[in-house]
Amino acid sequence: MKTSKTPLLTRTRGHLFFPIIILPFFLFASNEVHYVAINFDDGYYAVYKYAYPILSQAGIPFTLGVITKTLSFSRKNISPYSYLTISEIKEMVSSGCEIASHSQSHRDLTKLDSLSLWEELSSSKKILESLFSQEIKSFIYPYGRYDSEVLRLLPYAGYSLGRSVGWGEVNFFSPYRLPAREVRKGTKVEKVLDYLNKNRFSILLFHRILPEPKYFTDYSLKDFQILISYLKLRNDIKFLTLSEMTRKWWEERLKEILFLADQKKREELFKRVEMKSDVLRAARR
Repeated sequence: MKTSKTPLLTRTRGHLFFPIIILPFFLFASNEVHYVAINFDDGYYAVYKYAYPILSQAGIPFTLGVITKTLSFSRKNISPYSYLTISEIKEMVSSGCEIASHSQSHRDLTKLDSLSLWEELSSSKKILESLFSQEIKSFIYPYGRYDSEVLRLLPYAGYSLGRSVGWGEVNFFSPYRLPAREVRKGTKVEKVLDYLNKNRFSILLFHRILPEPKYFTDYSLKDFQILISYLKLRNDIKFLTLSEMTRKWWEERLKEILFLADQKKREELFKRVEMKSDVLRAARR
């Protein structure tokens, strides 16, 4: 039996195979579109080596949170735990990767004075925009931590989005408090799918994708392949960057508002028709 491996999943004689635990989720697929934003925090080489080829082949955009003080044009040693070089990030940007600021030095922002905090927010944005020729709209909080002062300064620094960690509904009425479902070493594929199925808008957070996960923030390459391959087969799943998700979310809200407005107009029209019918019936009598 000939078995060949692709960057997405294992194929045997042209057929796709998924673990039996995934099969019930095929039944969930509906006409309602679910939007997914894939995020990678910190900017590790493992993203470029293992995750990027899979996402690039599948045509899936993603958002990369970069710590500007880790940036360099070269490095002496390469390991999955090394940070990305500028050229590697530029290559991913050319394939649809969106850059987000993950601060200048990845310090806990809630413990900084106002001047240091402003430096973390403002300088990182300027550096990233100059290097990658992209408007940096999103800020990813180091350790997921923020306070009222961080929230106050973020829009002044030029950001329109702020993403943390933790469970919750993605709600762009609170654009600086966006949650993300962190996917770690012990996270089962079916748990991720269950989360996506329950939410129309989801942000999935990864750090490193590795063949043999070592730390709790690592995620299995095999499981990542299974997850991405399955989601690509579902017609009700659409992948977006963080900024694209913002636009889509507001489009959905606008449609709801217009629908409600039209519904109100229809109800008023029906009432007028009913009143006219009552008058006609009374006149005939």
